[in-house]
Amino acid sequence: MTSIWPCRTTPRSVFNFEVDVAHTYHVGANGVLVHNAYHHYWPRWLGCDVPHGNKILTDLSAPDHRALHDALRNWLKANHPDMMHGSGYGKEQILDKFPDWTERVSVLEDFYSQYQGGAHLGAFRTEVLQTLLDGRFQ
Repeated sequence: MTSIWPCRTTPRSVFNFEVDVAHTYHVGANGVLVHNAYHHYWPRWLGCDVPHGNKILTDLSAPDHRALHDALRNWLKANHPDMMHGSGYGKEQILDKFPDWTERVSVLEDFYSQYQGGAHLGAFRTEVLQTLLDGRFQ
């Protein structure tokens, strides 16, 4: 989104709407919170610097996106709690503890190999390759 201005016409449906920078935004008179559907298989808090909404990312439905994040969060808590962000422990602390991006990606590869029988592993590997080629990682 590059600008906002009052619209004094009849409301219209909008499709394929993307918001630059923010990945959540409010719409409608009630301010319903919505989310860009593009998913980071390599989460930003584990060193991926691909901006939200970038075409490198995979387009997932909101329920699939939520399920995947919940599964990843639960798996990290059980298997690698020191790579899980939370209150007072975020991206900077994780990157300080695990400065080698290959270690973080290897942990994610373990997760995607197991999650839904590896159904997302190919998309994860494609995203990692594109992220590396674009130099958008820490």
